[in-house]
Amino acid sequence: MVAIDYTISIGSIAEVATLLGGGLVAVGVMRNTVTHIKKRVDDMETELKEFSKALMQLAVQHNRLNNIEEDIRDLKHGRGFINVEPSRLTRREPDD
Repeated sequence: MVAIDYTISIGSIAEVATLLGGGLVAVGVMRNTVTHIKKRVDDMETELKEFSKALMQLAVQHNRLNNIEEDIRDLKHGRGFINVEPSRLTRREPDD
């Protein structure tokens, strides 16, 4: 037969209290860690949004520079903004 001891000793109470207290401390530490990690992830999200905006502006500037370079190449070859042939342009004397 199995004998069950129903007596409660101070050592048993201390052991249960220690286990419960340790478990509560562990839960509190984990909760604090999760909160800290969540805050850091939110901060990283904000930084990534700003980085994304900067990349978009850089892409727009790159596109504008490419268009300017193409316009300059066209002007070098006499195409583009010039409406008359370069040989027909009248030479203007500088004002003194």
